Amino acid sequence: MRWSARKPVRVVQAIYLIVGLVEGLLLIRFFLRALAANAEAGHIEGLVHDPISHRVRPLITSYGMTRRRVAVPMEWVVNRSPTRLKLSVGERSLDDLQDWAQA
Repeated sequence: MRWSARKPVRVVQAIYLIVGLVEGLLLIRFFLRALAANAEAGHIEGLVHDPISHRVRPLITSYGMTRRRVAVPMEWVVNRSPTRLKLSVGERSLDDLQDWAQA
């Protein structure tokens, strides 16, 4: 059986297609992470409990690349589940908060 000159071209094109798809997916993943569209947006580190009213006042969280710690008011929490909290504000509002320093 004779090897055709067109077969290697098709194989090379298929390889380029596969590599291009993988690069495209990696690029999309990079941009989503750059836009903070990931699950690692912030971590709850603790709660401040009011001994008089027995309620949680601020929520201590760390967020961003520098893991800045701030006290988030509980009024900003709009949705909660056992594993996740959703805030009614964005990262810019968190940037306006003072750094948390435990007294």
